[in-house]
Amino acid sequence: MSLSGNLGFVPLDEVLRLLTRARQQGSVDVTGNGIHGRVFVGRGGVDLATTYDNDDLHRQLVNSGYADEKALNRITTGETTLAAIAESNTDLIELLREMTVESLYQITTRGSDFHVREGATTPYASPKSFELEALLH
Repeated sequence: MSLSGNLGFVPLDEVLRLLTRARQQGSVDVTGNGIHGRVFVGRGGVDLATTYDNDDLHRQLVNSGYADEKALNRITTGETTLAAIAESNTDLIELLREMTVESLYQITTRGSDFHVREGATTPYASPKSFELEALLH
């Protein structure tokens, strides 16, 4: 699915609803007033929203204390998954949810343009998708 546009015309929440209802997987890249954000959509909802690039997100997760450098490096090389790490640390999933809620707020209030990238993923996606409507309210 190739989709892009102006968030002043089509609000981000509607773009995300369209993608989740169609059970599409990928990312919605949003740019705007001093912001670049990504919302990763999986078949079950939103897997992660972030205003960080992957390196900054990696550092943020290490600094949180919920995942160490060694474990995150194993995720990025494909040796393991975030789901395997999160099994023993449910606080990590809650941290990803909080980051997603805050990032969605920033992206929604400051974003102006969007572009959907079909199939785009991140190794830092939550192993359990977050329900879109719960994130928006």
